[in-house]
Amino acid sequence: MGIKKMIRAAAAVMLSAVMACTFAVGASAASAGTYYSQAADKGTKSTNVTTNGYTGVSDGWSWSDSYHAFTVNSNLFEYNGYLYRLEYTGKKLLLEKYSSSFKYVGRAEIKMELPIFGGFFAGEKYNFIVFGQQNLKDSDQTEVVRVVKYTKGMKKISGKSFYGCNTYIPFDAGSLRMDEENGVLYIHTCHEMYKTSDGFHHQANMDFFLRESDMSTLFSRYDIFNISTGYMSHSFNQFIKVRNGNIFTVDHGDAYERAITACLRSSYKSSYVNYENIFNIKGSIGQNYTGVVVGGMELSDKKILVSAASVPQDNTFGSSDQKNVMLISCPYVQGCGDTKTTWLTSYKKGAGVDISEPRLTKINDNSFMLMWTETKSKTTKLYVTMIDGNGDKKGKTHVFKDAYLSDCQPIVYNGQVVWYVTKNSKPTFYFLNADGDFAAQKAAYKKK
Repeated sequence: MGIKKMIRAAAAVMLSAVMACTFAVGASAASAGTYYSQAADKGTKSTNVTTNGYTGVSDGWSWSDSYHAFTVNSNLFEYNGYLYRLEYTGKKLLLEKYSSSFKYVGRAEIKMELPIFGGFFAGEKYNFIVFGQQNLKDSDQTEVVRVVKYTKGMKKISGKSFYGCNTYIPFDAGSLRMDEENGVLYIHTCHEMYKTSDGFHHQANMDFFLRESDMSTLFSRYDIFNISTGYMSHSFNQFIKVRNGNIFTVDHGDAYERAITACLRSSYKSSYVNYENIFNIKGSIGQNYTGVVVGGMELSDKKILVSAASVPQDNTFGSSDQKNVMLISCPYVQGCGDTKTTWLTSYKKGAGVDISEPRLTKINDNSFMLMWTETKSKTTKLYVTMIDGNGDKKGKTHVFKDAYLSDCQPIVYNGQVVWYVTKNSKPTFYFLNADGDFAAQKAAYKKK
């Protein structure tokens, strides 16, 4: 039975967790402004608008919500001053090159090494793509995941294959994200697992850590266990960041744990984690509906920062589908009781505002750009605010009319935060000054 149906959660040993959450509702002072964008002169058509994680276009600009995230198909990276678009369109994996003024230079296609696209990561020395395929016979001899290493110019170097791995369908009902440090590649993703004695293929997260030089496996985790090893089931979204050898992950769970949960693994040699449920979720164990979407995770020099949106998690749970945007900050040392949740919006039940999961882009250790869109009556606005390393707002929230997000994670490029959007069209690149001084923006722009 697929995860998109109501399924029972996998049996797991439960450990209790303490959550300390301070609510600080912030007034969202807004100022109308001009958004900056540039439609590419050429480029392959696709549609990634509003398909940012949990949401997809169902009719015009209206959104269709899912309980879980999806893998990220749209990617940007910089190499030798050029901007590259790498996107899985559902049929092909394309690579396009653009100048610093977003002029089309050329394109190529990347071979799909296995049928399922998992994710892309632009590293310091190499780029990586993760592919997968179904294992419908639960066979330990079936290749389920392949990690491929490329040059920065996207020429294949080598690959690493994984077989069986308790995997029925890789990357299902969640996402895949990667990070690197000191020549180690860290992959945090999900899978539907082998059928258990209750007759179900349950879903959970899983990890692969590789030495980049020879693609050897340093650590892997894919069996059923409990949160003490970082295992969560179901895990509807996965994030990972590494700092000074410490591996931080964030998952969106509906059962074991039923929370947004942050884990700290002290090194890739450690099998066990410290963890904290940084945002608890109402409802019954294994109830797929959580009313939560998680959009971003970054590290400052002192905090884990998580951007998300949620319906009220109180005794009204289930009676309102109106989400509000929040920023969660959690200290590196788990369990200290200093987790803080700051609300960026405060819409009431019946407001009818569709809120996307908020994107979080790191500028430096003390500056982050938080973005989300709000749609009402087929009108979409982009909201942007700067966040410091403690998770507090820096200045006011800016509003940009008729501007959009996609599943493309914004990146910092030439001093600007850049992403792109398509809607059965070639890409339109959006860009905002990374320092948050949008009034001083000097750039070409074009309204749709």
